[in-house]
Amino acid sequence: MVRPRKQAPQAATGQEYGAAKEQLQAQEMMPLPEDVSAMGRPASISPADTPPAFGPSMRPEESITEPAMQQPPASGVTVDRARNFLQILPVLLPLASSDYSSSATRRAIRQMERVALQMPRESIAPETGNYGDT
Repeated sequence: MVRPRKQAPQAATGQEYGAAKEQLQAQEMMPLPEDVSAMGRPASISPADTPPAFGPSMRPEESITEPAMQQPPASGVTVDRARNFLQILPVLLPLASSDYSSSATRRAIRQMERVALQMPRESIAPETGNYGDT
């Protein structure tokens, strides 16, 4: 059986007392290979190959909100709960942007907003509005 070559253990200089010994022991337990080669560079992307940021869409028939609407709602959230979220969000959104509300309050309101907006359109009753319409 041919064993791969190993680098001789080396420790960096100017360390705290005992750190060099720990480094050498770690290298003896798991030696470094002799031929360590650098990873190849990824292929570069030419600016000429990227589409213009403000140009026409490359996929005009695809809705930009389609992927977000296909995701299932957060676990444990029923359609009824999401409807309730939509009904109370107009009251809570000003609270979320208040300087006096805590970060936990803001985070909870934003999470409620995300859950309500992920619900399929057909599951929301007309009296609750459409996705943030107040």
